[in-house]
Amino acid sequence: MPDAEVPLFARIVRAAVAQQDTIDHMLAEALPADWPLARIDPVLRALMRAAAAELAMAGGPPAKVVINEYLDETFPAVPLRPADALGRARVRAWTLYIATEPTWAIKAPSY
Repeated sequence: MPDAEVPLFARIVRAAVAQQDTIDHMLAEALPADWPLARIDPVLRALMRAAAAELAMAGGPPAKVVINEYLDETFPAVPLRPADALGRARVRAWTLYIATEPTWAIKAPSY
């Protein structure tokens, strides 16, 4: 695996396995009642468990980094952000603007 951090990967997998019951309970509570955890694709379920374990790690990466990486892995065919540095900077700037401006800054279209 190029650029893989094998010790970090092993730590995440061990944490996900050790905390699987707790993680599964949290995931099941977040799902609609008519959508049991077992209904989710096993690979996606494993990714969600790994993401939850990584988010819970002491000294782990920031949540936004974890979420972004897992989205990139889950939906590789759909680029969620531009490939070039300038495009990513623009997306970050707009995201920051939307997150910090009062709601009046977002104008609904009038018909």
